[in-house]
Amino acid sequence: MGGSESDPQKDSNKITNKTVLAQKKLLDHLLMLGVESQWAPVALRCSALRCIGDLVAGHSKNLDALSSKVLGEERQVEPAVNSLLRIILRTSSMQEFIAADHVFKNFCEKNKDGQAMLASTLIPHPNSMADAPLEEDVNLSFGSMLLRGLAMSESDGDLETCCRAASVLTHILKDNTQCKERALRIELEAPMPSLGAPELLLHRIVRLPKCSAMLPRFTPPLNISA
Repeated sequence: MGGSESDPQKDSNKITNKTVLAQKKLLDHLLMLGVESQWAPVALRCSALRCIGDLVAGHSKNLDALSSKVLGEERQVEPAVNSLLRIILRTSSMQEFIAADHVFKNFCEKNKDGQAMLASTLIPHPNSMADAPLEEDVNLSFGSMLLRGLAMSESDGDLETCCRAASVLTHILKDNTQCKERALRIELEAPMPSLGAPELLLHRIVRLPKCSAMLPRFTPPLNISA
């Protein structure tokens, strides 16, 4: 699926190839290998995740297909994007985090509808995000799970999760004024003792450079300016 981005013919061939691969149900197989097969070697899962990112990049139908995919069985069914986010927040493998983050980067790039879909779920869960067991995140929406990751702080000893969540938020907000405006109005449920009120997501974003400086390999700087 390679080729020079400046060559229209090669770009057209890339789109055609991605269409054919999607018709062969490649996305389903990659999701099975990269997300559902946690018994598989990390290197194989990472390769599958990177392929998912490449498959959806710049391809509207494949982007729509990923956004509508659900994984799991019976009562454990959830959107594929939720499963991918859980990998980002939980994995102990840096390579797997980078590969899963690659999926969100390509999903959100020049995909305002996809960004808006993810941003629409940015609603804090009514229960405490900081205190709830990690296992309960299967009951959370994509946005609530992401906000819970952002609510992790120095006091929780989980700066890494906070930075990983910030990386995903960066992709959702990039070059999308409506998503940025929505993010500015969001209140995180976890209160700030010094403020005596729920912390605005904006305030958390302002504090994130400190987090990013400590863990620069995890996430690029957040930019919420229009």
